[in-house]
Amino acid sequence: MSKPNRFYVVDLDRTTFRTKEGGDLMTAIIEEERPDIADLVREGAEHSVKTGNSFSIHALMSQYAGEAYVRHVENTYLARAAQMDLLHDGAREFFAWLDAQKVGYGILTYGGEKGQRLKLQAAGLSGVPTVVTSFKHKGEQIASWQQPDGTFTVADEFRYHQPVDEIILIDDRRSSFMHLPGGALGYWVTAHATDAYSSADVPLPDTVRTAATLHDVVQAENHRLKQG
Repeated sequence: MSKPNRFYVVDLDRTTFRTKEGGDLMTAIIEEERPDIADLVREGAEHSVKTGNSFSIHALMSQYAGEAYVRHVENTYLARAAQMDLLHDGAREFFAWLDAQKVGYGILTYGGEKGQRLKLQAAGLSGVPTVVTSFKHKGEQIASWQQPDGTFTVADEFRYHQPVDEIILIDDRRSSFMHLPGGALGYWVTAHATDAYSSADVPLPDTVRTAATLHDVVQAENHRLKQG
């Protein structure tokens, strides 16, 4: 019996990317020249954490200071980010493991297109196929990929053009797993999940396991695959 063709869908913010550290860096750069805008950024970020809604720093800067200022801040941000490690513990191990497994994978991230692409650059993940989605419930989007025979055809942006038997979603938001279809598994990564995204009021499907970090996801997957 052949092994199922797996595809891993991994989240960016708080799962792979150090969102707080990246946000603090951006705010500090803005603070140097425009403390008035930095105050607005802090307010927007705090509201985003409380509500789980997306917040666009790019749009705010553009509104109050123009696109030339946005480019200046973003260039400074990328230069300073290059001197930092904005990936969470276990992220490099996880991507190396995926490559060694020779399986398909991609990043599925909720938020604004420009802001998420900037984070990918800052983290050194620009080469990973990525879909920036407006779906808060990523399980619902994954369900839309499922075909009548139960296999999946993933989004074109992932550049993976083979039928997929099994999708594994890895995310820090419990709500991301809502509507996850049969044939899909998940790992809820908890180490950096905020209260807004980890409410116990949101049930986890039986096919979703809990893991503290991406290192733990690798260990759990090795065990699951060994068990067959």
